[in-house]
Amino acid sequence: METENIKQENSPLKSPSRIFIPSTEWKVVNDDDVIFNGLHYRINMATGLKEAKLMDGSDGSKYLAAAKHWLQAQAKKQTDTSSHEAEGVSMQEYKEIFDLMEDEAEVLDHDSFLASVKEIDDSHSSVGVQSEDKASPELKEQQQPSGSKFRTYEELKQELADLNLIMESEQNVVAKKILLHLDLTTADEEIESLTDLEYLLHNSDNALAFIDNGGFERVVLPSLTSSSVEVRLLGCRLVSACVQNFAKGQIAAYEAKLLNHLVTLLIDDQETSVKSAALSGIGSLVRHFPLAQQQLMVLGQEALRVSLFGLTEDPPAALRWKMVRLLSDLLAERHGQQDEVSPERLEQLAVADLETSLTALGWCQFLVQEFKKLEENFTAADSLKRQQRSALEALLQAVQSSGGLCGDDMRSALPHLRLLQEKLRGGHQQEPHQDTKDDASDDFADGDEAYETELANRILRVLEMYDNKDKDEL
Repeated sequence: METENIKQENSPLKSPSRIFIPSTEWKVVNDDDVIFNGLHYRINMATGLKEAKLMDGSDGSKYLAAAKHWLQAQAKKQTDTSSHEAEGVSMQEYKEIFDLMEDEAEVLDHDSFLASVKEIDDSHSSVGVQSEDKASPELKEQQQPSGSKFRTYEELKQELADLNLIMESEQNVVAKKILLHLDLTTADEEIESLTDLEYLLHNSDNALAFIDNGGFERVVLPSLTSSSVEVRLLGCRLVSACVQNFAKGQIAAYEAKLLNHLVTLLIDDQETSVKSAALSGIGSLVRHFPLAQQQLMVLGQEALRVSLFGLTEDPPAALRWKMVRLLSDLLAERHGQQDEVSPERLEQLAVADLETSLTALGWCQFLVQEFKKLEENFTAADSLKRQQRSALEALLQAVQSSGGLCGDDMRSALPHLRLLQEKLRGGHQQEPHQDTKDDASDDFADGDEAYETELANRILRVLEMYDNKDKDEL
């Protein structure tokens, strides 16, 4: 075990017997040795002893200088007899400090040690003078004290300007990219520009610069109506990056009527990836923003219906459960804010009557129907697929977020929930792990078992919630 830590003793022990004299080889450090910084230090795991040596490339001059300084300090103290007596250290002990210094087999007294230090100092000084005379102007400049090498900000800007390198803030980069984007003519160029902007806009200062320079009108709106699938996809992602957890961005997007365009993409676009990106943009825009939620309920009824029920066929499962989670989050957000917000905020929440809009949409009937489907699929296959478990989790979250909104309708789903809970709890007891499975399969199965157990517990909490309501009504 080795470490680069330095054991240093800037002051001696109460009565030290020697100064440690290092070499290029490991030497044992005794407990009463005085040791200075500049050494490589370790604990020898074979012997348990502390050892030290000179650092690689070191000639020991700095260590000798530190020893010289310490010896001079002790010599000064030696002249003050009263100080020695007060400290309890005799003159004889201080004499031993200077006399008992050994290097390998050779013992050095105080005078010879200082002579060695002077000789090393003189030789280094002469070498330094010779090398200084021969050094090039560039090397002499590098050897100047560090403080003289620092340049001012203006000097750096001038030097970079001479190299055609201009220092710019990210906000300036965003503004320039907006201007450059207007002159792009191919989809590939637009994709590259939008990708760069998406990376920059996750910073709120950059997002604000984007908004202030007309980014929504100049870049986002044309992208959302582009004929290129990738450009439309990146346009939706730009909205998400610019407004997520950023109130100023949400307000600017609301005023630019971006929600209308995102809803249109969610309804009419043929590409599932674009629909999903549009839904992500809608979610980022309406969270914690009651006015946008109200607009979504007014303008987005068709989008909600398409995402949940489809038109001529069921919508993609990933899109459906993404919408369910968004609506669950909005309901949970409203119920969690009732006791914590200002009267103005409560008024906004009342105007954005999300519960009434969802009831008219058939939200509660949708939840009951999906629980029934899952229970029937479980009965037919004796297990739930991973996607179905994810759907069950989203549905349970929706029920808990809805509170009393779906009380009457949910009672018709309780038998399906009880059957689901029994099957989730009993399925793993009836199907023990096979010895032929490899370790990776066992780990995967254990994870699935824990997940299904948690789902069963969540179903139990929902059942208890409605049983308690029935008791309260009685």
